[in-house]
Amino acid sequence: MADLSSPDKARHSIYMICKRGSTKPIYIGKTSYDRDGARFQEHTRDDVTKLWHYQKHTPFAYDNPDPDQWPYRPYKVFDCKNFTNLEVAASEQYYWEANGGLNGELTQNEVQPLTLATFLKYKNGQTWTGLVGFPTGWKPKR
Repeated sequence: MADLSSPDKARHSIYMICKRGSTKPIYIGKTSYDRDGARFQEHTRDDVTKLWHYQKHTPFAYDNPDPDQWPYRPYKVFDCKNFTNLEVAASEQYYWEANGGLNGELTQNEVQPLTLATFLKYKNGQTWTGLVGFPTGWKPKR
């Protein structure tokens, strides 16, 4: 887990994974900006219990150059430019909540990205500006 107490800023991405033909996410995740494409490849190779794992599909299912033909595909949701680690984790939580995470609709996310208690523990003037795309006063719902 990233150091949520760090005031250092970097660029990250929030992404979702959807089944082919759908834009309804089944998973919300975060990654460093330079690993955007590589992160999904890791998911298809390493996540043996997940729906998108390559062994659950026909051979070479992810070799097609057109990602719209893949069984599952990633979509970038938000570009976190110049964000602290807490702001990145909060962004993942924000999109997790917005896409049904609190109701169990993100069936492939095993844990809540950022709890309210963790957010409050690390939130301070160095780690949280509240000015990076969040509604005024936003915080995790639980």
